Amino acid sequence: MSEEKTQVQEARDESPKKDTVLPLEVIDRAIGSEIKILLTNNKEFTGKLVGFDDFVNVVLEDATEIDGDGSEGKKIKRMLLNGSQIAMLSPPSL
Repeated sequence: MSEEKTQVQEARDESPKKDTVLPLEVIDRAIGSEIKILLTNNKEFTGKLVGFDDFVNVVLEDATEIDGDGSEGKKIKRMLLNGSQIAMLSPPSL
């Protein structure tokens, strides 16, 4: 039985490992891209991601608030979103 277990462990060790992607890496790869952000109060913004920090405080440029009906609302040249208020951040397909 222990021999079988060893073979299973060897098979796991030899199987190709998938690249692990950390959440902050996903955000980092999206810098310079258009992203969508949903806040905990259900406000939604789109804009160009220009920066973020370890707390996922996010800076957007040329941002647009998306109204509840999906239409474009207020335009904001540059804004800072508090990371603790972000419910979802949707980067482009990377």
